[in-house]
Amino acid sequence: MIDVRDILYFASAAGRIILHYDCKGKEEIIEFAGKFGELAERLKGDGFIRIHRCYIVNANRILQAGRNWVLLDATRQIKLPLGRQYSERFRKDLESDQSILFL
Repeated sequence: MIDVRDILYFASAAGRIILHYDCKGKEEIIEFAGKFGELAERLKGDGFIRIHRCYIVNANRILQAGRNWVLLDATRQIKLPLGRQYSERFRKDLESDQSILFL
């Protein structure tokens, strides 16, 4: 069982969903079948934010955000694209979070 706090992000590739999570300091992945849009809807309001057509991130893992990117995890420095379609909503949802540095 994976603790939700250990989830870094979900990615979509070739019709599959790839879960990236932290396992004792090492990034692990689990790949499974599913519809990414349905996953995004199920995770909405549970601390996850869709930042791109192919990425859903754990908001608690966000360190910094630029105009078109999001940086996760201090150790691994995971930089993911922030899609134009999702940028405004992303900033609105997280503007009050003082732990995230917006550049």
